Amino acid sequence: HQVFLSEQTDGSAPNKLVIGTADVVKIRVAAAESIASFRDNGPSRFFRITKTIEHPGEVNKIRELAEFPDVLLTHTDAADVYVWNIENQPAYKPNVPRDPTPDLVLKGHRDQAPFALGTSSAKGSSLVASGGRDAAGCSARAVPGGGAGLPGGGRVRGRAETEARVAGVCV
Repeated sequence: HQVFLSEQTDGSAPNKLVIGTADVVKIRVAAAESIASFRDNGPSRFFRITKTIEHPGEVNKIRELAEFPDVLLTHTDAADVYVWNIENQPAYKPNVPRDPTPDLVLKGHRDQAPFALGTSSAKGSSLVASGGRDAAGCSARAVPGGGAGLPGGGRVRGRAETEARVAGVCV
């Protein structure tokens, strides 16, 4: 299973997205000895960090698209939604300055939009919705076809199939 975490800092180091994999032990399959030796503050052999990506600002929400497993969407206190293709993003390296650049930025809110971010988990659906303090709800859909950020060169489209590089519709 993939696990997505955010690492928020006090500003002395960049904020980061942490991508990992976790092995989930099946019920009644683990040996009692392995459970008895569990330490909550020690390293886990069931969790591995696979990549760390620098992120602009604190991450309040992380969502994935069911149709595009390598694509993450993040929401900060800002008005924008960031779209990340985690396979294409360079891994974070300490002491190497880099300007974190998402693959795509969905715009549309006129004020902060700190927590309201959702994606559809239905098979074949790639709907994204966000809400903000401006009382607007923005929606977009990722579809196959030319453009930046999505596997296979996907692009973002809004309602009425209007092609856009920004959020499809804000009402």
